Amino acid sequence: MLLLDDPHWADQASLDLTEHLVRKPPGAPTLIAVAYRPGNAPRRLVDAVAGGVRVDLPALTPAGLEALLGAESRRRRTALASHLRPHTPSSSPPPAPSPPSRPRPLPPPPAPPRPSPATPPLSRDPASLPRRSRANGRALISDPRPFALDRRESP
Repeated sequence: MLLLDDPHWADQASLDLTEHLVRKPPGAPTLIAVAYRPGNAPRRLVDAVAGGVRVDLPALTPAGLEALLGAESRRRRTALASHLRPHTPSSSPPPAPSPPSRPRPLPPPPAPPRPSPATPPLSRDPASLPRRSRANGRALISDPRPFALDRRESP
């Protein structure tokens, strides 16, 4: 699974990797999700993902943001909402609706490899994961700071 949000902030290597994986997916089940605002994403990435399923999402309203952050503590939720609101275009008039697009179905994925006896299959039930893994996942999902894979400073 590869999730790329706001690709206009991504470095060239990340864009190259994403484009390569979209055009030549690995021989295993793969999900690639790219979230971008129209006009902000690099053209070649938009072209690369054009054959996938497109889901148009409206801007997140303050009420929607509150619902999304419902499980967080009140103090942290307020701080995060204050940080995110200026970056949410919900106060501007909504754009004219675009004509509905008919998503093209993706080809069926290849059959998943059979797990070896030494490697137990992953469960789809998060409750079956070790407590520490669940805690790490919750921390990563609820952390408002940007997640950087490459922490080197730009020249």
